[in-house]
Amino acid sequence: MTPQLELPLFPLGTVLFKDGLLPLHVFEPRYVTMVEKAIETETGFGVVLLKNGSEVHEKGTSSPPAIHSVGTLASLREHRRLDDGRFYVLAEGGAKFHVETTWELEDHLRMAQVRIEMDEPKLEIRNSDAVLVDILQKVVDAMGAEAGELNIDFDDASSVSMRLSEHLAIDLQYRQKLLELNDAHQRFNLIWEWLRESTTEEF
Repeated sequence: MTPQLELPLFPLGTVLFKDGLLPLHVFEPRYVTMVEKAIETETGFGVVLLKNGSEVHEKGTSSPPAIHSVGTLASLREHRRLDDGRFYVLAEGGAKFHVETTWELEDHLRMAQVRIEMDEPKLEIRNSDAVLVDILQKVVDAMGAEAGELNIDFDDASSVSMRLSEHLAIDLQYRQKLLELNDAHQRFNLIWEWLRESTTEEF
């Protein structure tokens, strides 16, 4: 049986993958409180992609915006508090989870009961996917010094496929599909499909 966990959610217009890095400017009181608690208790929060609506709470709304049911645990790799109480944080992706139930606290912070997914098995790079490794290497080279922050195992299909999913110009709904897959080779297949569609659209 996979473990369950209760945690706060941070619905965003982005998708976070395991070992991925996500810089955040935290200014809403509900999320400032969430970060304070994460620092104090050395815990994290869940990042989920919004289906619609705004990242910022809109006064007068009767219900929270819809979210996707698969997200990623996030821990605070770095954090800096500003004089006015805001935070700049660098979140790092951990395990993937499925949202079972959600509810809101008085400050509109979304809480959830989630089911934690097991880590993907480490798979070798197929010969047919070697060119995707080359593409990722070119992306890393273009990033320069910033690439030093990335956690990449170029011999692990899971690591390569997740970093490609983050750094290629893939639209959010497609990226969410890539997150929801539990097999790196299937993720490579979907990336190939996206590349073919993108190439076709250019001509």
